[in-house]
Amino acid sequence: ERRARLLYAFLGVIEQARQEIGTRLTALPELVTRLTADCPELSDFFGHIGRVWTREDYSSFSGAWREALYPLELSAEDKALLSEAGGTLGRYDAGTQAAALKRAGTALERQYEAALASARRNGKVYRILGFAAGIMAVILIL
Repeated sequence: ERRARLLYAFLGVIEQARQEIGTRLTALPELVTRLTADCPELSDFFGHIGRVWTREDYSSFSGAWREALYPLELSAEDKALLSEAGGTLGRYDAGTQAAALKRAGTALERQYEAALASARRNGKVYRILGFAAGIMAVILIL
């Protein structure tokens, strides 16, 4: 469930970033500040990027993006997709960035749907196991 919530939050971030870059031509530092404020679920992620990226000895936004992805509870495929999306930010013209973010959003949507299906399936299994363990505990106590 946590993975699905994170992917859903990233879907919103990707769409907002695509609109900000593609239509408003928002600068990357301003975009990070806006995303930090607009997405509480990922505020630590963007806060980390802001702290790391602005250090004098650290100049790569994509490196800061990848570093911030590391501790998140996402699959390797999720992180690879997000890493690719973050790697395009600030490196190309606005149209190319917007197109890359659109492709990333489409791929993330598929990942999100798979995460939801997995959470539903595994959630049922865990609830049944918890119920069975509770019944076993009651039987043992009696």
